[in-house]
Amino acid sequence: MRERYFLFGVVGGLANST
Repeated sequence: MRERYFLFGVVGGLANST
């Protein structure tokens, strides 16, 4: 279930980047 965290990290990073 590490993929879930990875996806969340990518999404969070992108949202934080904006």
